[in-house]
Amino acid sequence: MRASWSADLGRVARQRRVDLGWSQEELAGKSEVTRQWLTRFETGKGDPTLSKALRVLRELKLLVDVAPEERVAAERPQVTIPTYEPIGMDVFDRRAALERSAHAASHMEEPHEKALSSASTEMHAAMAGALERLSRSQQEMRGRGQLASDPVPAPGDDREDRR
Repeated sequence: MRASWSADLGRVARQRRVDLGWSQEELAGKSEVTRQWLTRFETGKGDPTLSKALRVLRELKLLVDVAPEERVAAERPQVTIPTYEPIGMDVFDRRAALERSAHAASHMEEPHEKALSSASTEMHAAMAGALERLSRSQQEMRGRGQLASDPVPAPGDDREDRR
């Protein structure tokens, strides 16, 4: 996900914290920042220091990719691949959307083959990370009794045939 320095990065951090079920106090303690600082960072107010912002992002397991703008523009097509989004859609819908993006990217001009390869790798990593986070969330929710232990079968997955 492309984020401008302060406001967007803070919003991404806040959403990740909420998705993890952490309070501001918990994240502030783990990141060694004050709750007040974290509130300003999440709401895009003030001018956060890079070192504190990086500590917060590290605790949230969010990666920051830094590259010269001209290198990014030369190596990648004008496509943004999300590296983190809250789980708001069914995993099968997400997979279908990622596959559609990959298909669209595969029809790009030849000079973008290197960028396509990079985008494809990033897409696979993002998808794997999203599935891993989903699995962890489901396990945590099952542990708290918030989710049935027998997951709902996937479309086309007829569990009756297996019994």
